[in-house]
Amino acid sequence: MSRVLVIDDDAMMATQMETILGHHGHEVKAVRSVEAALFALEPDNYDLVIVDVFMGGIGGLDGIVEFRDWGWAMPIISTSAGYREIAADTALDAAGKIGANGVLPKPFTPTELKARVEQALI
Repeated sequence: MSRVLVIDDDAMMATQMETILGHHGHEVKAVRSVEAALFALEPDNYDLVIVDVFMGGIGGLDGIVEFRDWGWAMPIISTSAGYREIAADTALDAAGKIGANGVLPKPFTPTELKARVEQALI
């Protein structure tokens, strides 16, 4: 069983990921911001981080940089549906360039989430 940290300010999306991954045997903790992840959690407790690119406060892109600067070595999957005129593909490409190990455009199916998580944990 892997321990997965989900960071998404959309409560419904975070709950959906928590439920899907939980059904596949993962232990999942969901938080609503990068700040909560950085200041309230021990990164050694997680095998994988899934972070939304666009959020209030420290967004997912800056979060990825912070995670790496703080020495978080676990794989990171970034997710996005895009924001205003920024397409999801553009945002996810940027996330990959700054340290995300995988990307997952929103909306995604449970099968796509499961596959991306399994791929990242190899």
